[in-house]
Amino acid sequence: SNVTLSKEKNLMIINGCIAKIGEPSTGAPCGSGGYNVCFTQESVDACGKSFVGMPVNCVLPAGIWGDGADECYAPEEVLSGHGNTIIGFVRKCKAQGDNIMAEIVMWKDKYPWLAELTVNAMDSLGFSVEMYPTKVHNDDKNNIQYIDEFEGVGCAMLWSNVAAFSQTFIDKIAAMRSDNNMDEKMKNEIAEQVKASVAE
Repeated sequence: SNVTLSKEKNLMIINGCIAKIGEPSTGAPCGSGGYNVCFTQESVDACGKSFVGMPVNCVLPAGIWGDGADECYAPEEVLSGHGNTIIGFVRKCKAQGDNIMAEIVMWKDKYPWLAELTVNAMDSLGFSVEMYPTKVHNDDKNNIQYIDEFEGVGCAMLWSNVAAFSQTFIDKIAAMRSDNNMDEKMKNEIAEQVKASVAE
């Protein structure tokens, strides 16, 4: 019920929460010095649009699944963190309640199996933002770093249980479901990956 038809050729449109506002992350992201991070409402109002136009990446194995990148990943690492494969970009970004919501464009014809996986596993997927903080203040007692100003540089699509903000989610997708672009072997591999990653 959360998947609609995309009218834009080669584009799959994903609307989702890429981070929370006013709530500390559930884990300490890289570069935070071990602090959990928390976006202030003021920082998102002032800087949230810096995510617009930035790339969306993910971890894909080279060769069989990926784009032939130099680095090769084990199959169980699919969508396990920030990766070097650019799969799309952030087209819009805005604060909505306590969520930083983004409209993400994925190039579905370039990665048809990933588009299919995203549609089928959307309830288990989330995002992890990539940003450069330019002004912060720390709450050492509660181990929180408040982000007062930042420059958004992108985000990664991954399993929500491995994201620094585990509360991120996909709200809805506008996609063209296309089983014709995959053979049975690829469908089975995707099903195994979803099963293994969700179980983990």
